[in-house]
Amino acid sequence: KSLHPSHIDRGQACMDKAPIAGNLSDPRAVIQTSFVPVVLVLCTPAAEKLCQTACNNTRFIDVLRSVLYQSPARRASVRLGEGTHEISDLKVRFMDITQLERPLDDAAALGNKVDESLPGDTFADIKIRTKADVPLFQRAYKDSTPWFDRYKVEFIRGVGSSEHEYFSHPVAVVIAAAADEANHIASLVKLYDPARPPVIFQEGRGDVTAPKLYALLQEGDVVPPAVEKKLVEMKNTFGNTSCTVVKLGDQKIDDRADGPKTVPRFVTDLVYRSVIPYVEKSISDLNEFVSASKKGSLQKMRNFFRLGAGGSGKTKEEEAPGNYIYGGSSVETATRRLADLLFMIQDYEAALANYRACAKDFNNEKTWHYFAGTQEMIGLCLFLLGRDVENFLDVANSTYQKSGRDRFAMRSTFFYGDILKLRGNFKTASDVYSRAAERDTDPFCSAILQEQAAFCYLFMSPPMFRKFSFRLIMAGLRFADINKRKHALRCYMWAYSVYEGKSWAAVDDHLHLSLVRHSYSLSRMNDALHYIQKLLAKNIQSFQKQNSIVREFLYICKAAGAVGGEAFPPIPIPVINNNAVRVYLNDYTPQGSDIIWNEMEDAFRLEDAVHNKGPARQGFDLWKAKEDTQLKTKISVVEEVIYVEVEIKNPLSVPLQFTHMHLTATLEPPTTPAAAPSSPTPFSPPPAHDPASSSPADPSSPAPVHSPRHDQCDWPASSEVSMAHAEPQATEGETAAVVQALLDELVARRGVQGFRVFPVDVLLGPQEVKRLRLALQPLKEGVLTIQGIAMCMCGSVWGRREFTLKQRRLNKTPQQRQTPTYEPNLTLTIKIAPPMPRLEVAFQDMPRYIYNGEVRRAGLTLHNCSTKTGLRNVRVRLSHSTFVTIGEDEKGSSHDAPLTSSGTSSMSSSMSSMSSSSSGTSSSLIPAIPVNVSVGPNETLTIPLWVIGGAVGSFTFCFLFYYESELPNREVRYRLTRCQAEVKVLPSIRVSAFTQQSATDLHAYVLGLDVENKDPNMAFGVKQVSCVSTVWRIDPLCQMQQGGLTVAGKQSFNSFFRISRAPTTEDSGASTTDTTKKAVSRHVGNKVHTDVLLDTAKQGVDSAEHPQLTFLRKEHALQRRIQAQQAHAHAHPHKDDRTTRPGAPTPDHTSAELDDHINKLDLIVFWEGSKQLGGPPTIFGQHNVPLVSFMPMHNKDPLLASPWGTMPRGNHLLAGRMRNDLVPVPLRFDIDSPAQVAHRFQSGSICVVPIKLHVANCSSYTSLTFDFTTLMPHELADPEHGRAMYAWAGTSAYLDISLAPQAQTSLDLSVCFFQPGVFNLNRFKFTVRAPDQPNQDVFSPFQHLISVEDGEVRE
Repeated sequence: KSLHPSHIDRGQACMDKAPIAGNLSDPRAVIQTSFVPVVLVLCTPAAEKLCQTACNNTRFIDVLRSVLYQSPARRASVRLGEGTHEISDLKVRFMDITQLERPLDDAAALGNKVDESLPGDTFADIKIRTKADVPLFQRAYKDSTPWFDRYKVEFIRGVGSSEHEYFSHPVAVVIAAAADEANHIASLVKLYDPARPPVIFQEGRGDVTAPKLYALLQEGDVVPPAVEKKLVEMKNTFGNTSCTVVKLGDQKIDDRADGPKTVPRFVTDLVYRSVIPYVEKSISDLNEFVSASKKGSLQKMRNFFRLGAGGSGKTKEEEAPGNYIYGGSSVETATRRLADLLFMIQDYEAALANYRACAKDFNNEKTWHYFAGTQEMIGLCLFLLGRDVENFLDVANSTYQKSGRDRFAMRSTFFYGDILKLRGNFKTASDVYSRAAERDTDPFCSAILQEQAAFCYLFMSPPMFRKFSFRLIMAGLRFADINKRKHALRCYMWAYSVYEGKSWAAVDDHLHLSLVRHSYSLSRMNDALHYIQKLLAKNIQSFQKQNSIVREFLYICKAAGAVGGEAFPPIPIPVINNNAVRVYLNDYTPQGSDIIWNEMEDAFRLEDAVHNKGPARQGFDLWKAKEDTQLKTKISVVEEVIYVEVEIKNPLSVPLQFTHMHLTATLEPPTTPAAAPSSPTPFSPPPAHDPASSSPADPSSPAPVHSPRHDQCDWPASSEVSMAHAEPQATEGETAAVVQALLDELVARRGVQGFRVFPVDVLLGPQEVKRLRLALQPLKEGVLTIQGIAMCMCGSVWGRREFTLKQRRLNKTPQQRQTPTYEPNLTLTIKIAPPMPRLEVAFQDMPRYIYNGEVRRAGLTLHNCSTKTGLRNVRVRLSHSTFVTIGEDEKGSSHDAPLTSSGTSSMSSSMSSMSSSSSGTSSSLIPAIPVNVSVGPNETLTIPLWVIGGAVGSFTFCFLFYYESELPNREVRYRLTRCQAEVKVLPSIRVSAFTQQSATDLHAYVLGLDVENKDPNMAFGVKQVSCVSTVWRIDPLCQMQQGGLTVAGKQSFNSFFRISRAPTTEDSGASTTDTTKKAVSRHVGNKVHTDVLLDTAKQGVDSAEHPQLTFLRKEHALQRRIQAQQAHAHAHPHKDDRTTRPGAPTPDHTSAELDDHINKLDLIVFWEGSKQLGGPPTIFGQHNVPLVSFMPMHNKDPLLASPWGTMPRGNHLLAGRMRNDLVPVPLRFDIDSPAQVAHRFQSGSICVVPIKLHVANCSSYTSLTFDFTTLMPHELADPEHGRAMYAWAGTSAYLDISLAPQAQTSLDLSVCFFQPGVFNLNRFKFTVRAPDQPNQDVFSPFQHLISVEDGEVRE
C-alpha cells in the first residue's frame, strides 16, 4: 500500500502530465517521443508531501518530467560494439509504479482529460458546402482536430506494458525519501527491497539489475548537518555513487520555471551516468547472447521442430491466460529486447534487422501477439527510415485483434492512420479509421475515429461530401452518448453545412433537432432558436413529432428571453405569402377589375394636370400592385386607418393559437427621406405570466376607424381560406380596449410613437390558410414604414414575422448589369399627410337582380367622416355609364305613374358587345359626372340613383368619386373613393328594328319592330313606342287597342310604323296630335319627340323627361363610339387595332356627325312585365334602339351602299361635320299609274298606258345628277321567266337631270302591253353621277304591279 499513496488520484497517476515535444499531428515526432527509455520513480509519502509543498503542489515525478522537457536537446553517443551511434536528442520517460503495474483501463478518464485540456470554443466558422471551401477550411484550421492528437498521444503513453515488448521495462529506478523522515533508510528499503522487488520485476517486466538512484529531498539551498549525516548513512547502505541530495525550490513548475539547479543536474546525471551506460551494457550482452545462441545445436533443433520456448510446443490459444510463452532466457526474447533497445536509441537499421529476425520465429510458432508486435515495429522502422511501409501496420492491426490485444491494435491504428494521412492516402486512412471505430468499445475513441474518417473523406481529391457528413453524424451520435455536447455540436454543425438546402427530410430533421438540443444545452440560445426555426419551417414531420417540436420551441424561446435574449425574436411560423401582401385604404374595396379602376383614376389625374396646367400632382391615389409603382411613395392622412392584407398559413399538422397579432412599423419625422427608413423598433412583449402589465384603456382615445364595406370584399372562394377582420377582438377576461392600452404602454416604453395598432386573435388549424386585414392608424405626420407582424404564439412566446417583398433588379448601366443591384420596394412605405376629409359612399335599395331593360330607382348616401373639414367639388366616374344615371327628376313627376321610375337601355344588338367589354368603350373617355354637392363635416346626403338592366349577365358597377377639401392641403389636393355593387341582369325581351322605303310616298318610310319574349315565366306588354329624331316622327300603321301588345313566354310579335317628316313650327313647345292613332309629337330643343301610345287604357310617358332621355343619350353616345371604331377599322384595315384606344375618334369621322344625322332616329320601347298573362304589372322598363338608319338600299351591291355625296363648305348647319355622310345614294322614286287597265286586244291593237315617274333627292344638303334609261325586254331578263312581255314606248331615256337637295321631278313615260296579264313595271335604271366618283347604277328594288284585262273596263 505504501507504493500507492492515498493522496494521489489513480486517474491522475495514470496520466502523463508532461508536455509533449514536437508536432502532435506529425507521426515521426509522436513515435520518437513515445518509444524512449523508461525510468521508474518511487517516492515515499513524506517525500511527495515535501515536493508538493516546495514546488507549488506538484509531484516529484512531474518535477522531473518538466525539467527534462525544458532542457535543450541532449546529444549522446552510445557505443555499439566497435563503433558508436549518435543520438541527436535523447529523451527518457519518467513513470510511477501505478502506470507500470496497471496500465490505463478507464477510457472515460482519458476522454475527460483530453476534453478538459482543449480551448473553450471549438466551433468552426467556415461552412463546408463545395469543393472550393475545402482549401479555405484547411488554411483556417491547420490543426482541425487537436483533441484527436492529444488523445492519440495519451493513449499510446497509457497503453501499458506487455510480455511481447520491452519499451515499458525500466532502465533505471529513482527512489526518493524526504530529508526530514526519521527512518529514511527503512523507508527507502520499503520502496524497493532487492530481496522482494516490485511485482513488475518479479513478473519479468523489469530488469532487477537496472541502476538505482537514491535521492534525499531537501527544501531550500542550504543542507543542514542532519541531512548530511543521513546522506552519509545512505551512501554506506546503498553505495557511494548512487545517493544524492536533491534541493527543491518554490518556483511554479506550471510556468515552466526551473527549480534549483540540483534538479536539472540530477536528471542529467541520471541520463548520462545511469541510463546510457545501462543501455550500452544491455545491448552488448544481448548481442553476445543472440550470436552464441544461434550457433548452438539446441537452437538449431528448436528451429527444426518449431517447438515453443519452453519445449512444450504450445500455441497461444493452448496456453493458460497470463502465462508467458517465451522465457527470459530464450533467444526470441533476447532478440526482441535487443531490437527495442536499438529502437529507443534511434538506431533504426539495426532494430529493423532484429525485428525481421524474430518475426519469422513468431510467425512459424504462431505466437500471434509477438508476431503482431514485430510487424508493427518493422512498419515504424521503415517509416522512420523513409521507406515504404507496405502492409506491415495493417497486418499488425489485424493480428493484434486476432490475439485479443485490442489496446495495441488501436495503437497500431493511430500510427497507421497518421502515416497514411502524411503520405496523402486519405482513402485507405478513412477505411482504417472506420473499421477501428466500428469495433472499438470506448465511445469517445470511436467518436474521434469516426471524425477522423470524415475528414479523410473531405481531404480526398475530389472530396466525398456525403461520406464526410455521414461520418460526422456518426461521430456526433457517439459524442452525444457520452455527454460530450461540445464535440457533438461541432460535428453536427459541420455536417449541416453539407446537407443544408438539400431535400433529405430524415437527415434534416435529425440534424436540426440535434443542433437545437445541443445548442440549448451549451447555452447557445441564438443558435438553438435559429435551428429550431428551420426545423419548424420544414414541417414534414408527423403530428406527434411536430407537437413535441413546438413544445421545445416554446421552452427555448422562454429560456432565451430569460437569459437576456431578444425580447421580440423572429419566429418561423406562421408562413407569410409575401406576394399577396397588399396595402389598402379604409375606403378601398379590392373588388372588380383593376384595369377599370386604373383607367378611371388616370382620367381624373389627367384632368387635374390639365386644370392646373402642369404635371399631375400626387393625389390620394388608390394603390396599385404594378411594378412601376413600387418606387412611388404612397400617401395617407393622419388619423385614417391603413389596412394591410396578409395571407398567413400554418404549415404544421398541429393547430396553433396566435394572440395580439398586430402590425409592426416605424414612423419617422417628415424631414426623414422616405427611401431610407430606419431599422424597425418592434414592440416589447409583455411577460406572459404577468397579467398586471395590462392597464385599462383610455376612454378618450379615438375609436378605430373601419371601412363600411370591408366585410364585402371578394376573397377567393376556397374552403381553406377564411377572413379575419381588423377590429380588436375581445378575448377571455381581456377586452380590445385593454389590449390597445397594453400595446400603447409597450410603444411608449420602446419610444415608438405616432400610430396605433389593432390586435386580433387568430386560430390556425392544421395546414390552414387565412387572409387577414390588419389595421394601423397613424396619429401624426411623417414617413410610415410597415415592417411586418408581431404576435404572441400559444399564449407564451412573443415573436415577429417580417415582410420580404420582391425587388426589381436594375439593368440600365454597365455596373448594374455586372453587379446585381435592386431598387427599393416602397410598397410598404407611406407618407402621412395632414388631416383631410374622407368620403364614405353607400347604396340604398340597390337591386341585386334586375331584368334586362328594367328600371329601378335607388339612392347614394354620401357621408363625410371628418369632423373638422368639409368636402366639395364631388364628381363621379362610372364603369357602366349606360346602366346608371345619377340626379333628381327634373320635372318632379309623380312616382305613382307606371314609368316615372324608368330609364333607357341599349339596343339588343349591342348588348353582347357591352357585356364583353364592360361598357363597350374605355370608361376614362367618358366625362366625369358632376354631382354638384358639398358635404359638411360629419354630414350625410342622399342623392337619387337610377339603374337599368342594360345587358344580360353579371356585372360589377364601379363608382369612382372625386372630391376636394374645403381647406387647402399642401400634400393632397384631391381624393378618390371607390364604391361598387354586384348586379345580375336577367333576360326579358329582345327588340330589333328594321326599315324600308314606302311604296306610296317619296318622303316616307316603313319601320318594323320585332319583339321576342326570352323569359318563359314572364309576360311582357309593350305600352308605348317613342321616337327621337331631328326632323322625323312615327305613326302606327295598325289600330291600337286596350292593353297594348302583349307577348307571352317564348313568343314574339311584329309591329309596323310609318316614318315621315314632322311639321316645323316656330314654337318649340307646339305639338301635333293624331287622336285616332294616339301619336303625339313635339319639339324639345332641336329634337322632335314622338310618343305612340299602344295601350289606350293608360297614360303615356314623356320621352323627353329624366331619366328616360338620359338613358337614351348614354346609349346613343355608346353606339356612336362603336360605329366610329368600326368605320375607322374599315378605313384602315392594315392598321394595328392595339394602337387605337377603344372609343377614340377616328381621323376621318367624328361622333358629332353620327349624332345629328338627318336620316337617323332613336327609338324607345316602354314595356311592363307580370308573372302571369293578363296579371297586374310588377316591373317596368324600356328598351332603346339608337341610330336607326332608314335610307333605301337600291340593290345588294356593296359598292352602291358605300358613302356618297360631298359636304358643301361653309354650311352653318353642317359645321364641324365629316366630309362623307355615311348614307346610301339619296335617290327616291315612285311610279304613278292605274292599278287596273282594260283593253280589247281582239281589235288587233296594242295597249299603251301613260305613266308618270316621280324622282326625288332625299338629301338635305347634296345635289344629285342622274341619267334615266328604260330597259329592253331582253335586257337583264329573269332566266326563270324568260323575256318581259311589255315594252317601253315614247321617250325611253332622260339624260343629265339635276336635282337640288330635297327637290323632285316627274318623268313622262309610256308602256306597251301585247297581251293581258299582271305586269311588274320595274325594268329601268338610274345612273347616278358624282364628282370624283365612279357612276353608280341603281335599279328598282321593289315591285310595281299593273293588271291588264281583255275587254271593257267595268264601272
